[in-house]
Amino acid sequence: MQINTVGMLVDDLEDRYCVTPQKCIALGYCKAASPAEQAAADKANPGAAAERARLEREQRQREAQADLQRKAAEAERNRKAAEVARETQRLGSHREAEARRLVEMREAAARARGAPTAAGARPPESGAEPRKVCTSAPFRTTPTSMFKAAEADARAAFARDAAHLCRINTGNPAYSAGGIACVREDRSLWAQMPVAQMAKRPANDPPRFEFKCSAPIVCAAPKETCKTVGTVKSSGQ
Repeated sequence: MQINTVGMLVDDLEDRYCVTPQKCIALGYCKAASPAEQAAADKANPGAAAERARLEREQRQREAQADLQRKAAEAERNRKAAEVARETQRLGSHREAEARRLVEMREAAARARGAPTAAGARPPESGAEPRKVCTSAPFRTTPTSMFKAAEADARAAFARDAAHLCRINTGNPAYSAGGIACVREDRSLWAQMPVAQMAKRPANDPPRFEFKCSAPIVCAAPKETCKTVGTVKSSGQ
């Protein structure tokens, strides 16, 4: 250890650098066999209690930092999943892979321009240590399935979309739904024309009825939303 012990008394040397079984218990490294043994160790090593408190405080700080990092990583995953969900809803549930590539390309382009993304943005400088505050609340939405040739297929598509939305927003696909409403529409080209009522349906475009289903849902697990709070330090000149 390269310790200069010149002039030190043996008792002082042992007290400072030797860890006896009793001192090991007082520091919290060793487990006492009984409360009486713990009390005796604390009494024989009065300075160890403060050291044990410091070690426990540092351990709590390390655990809190690891928890913040875990929650930040989870929030980033949820943010990206939500962006993919929005793009998937816009493009259609069958184009999820395309929506994911679009989000990744958009973030790559932002990084190439030097623009900060949610993952790469620098935290604000602050006079007080910033901390992450998280709240949770039920996640509610109203998914609508794509048009399907059969009502049963539309209901199945609605169930898949609802579970997917809950999974990417809360991590749990379970949900409860209100009354599912399914509508039957003519999806032929003639029926989609604005002047359909003013023209005769062509013979080569017969009615083509399809179904879509929709309902309000509540995800079984709550959605967690986190934000960083802290006092921003002014850079006044």
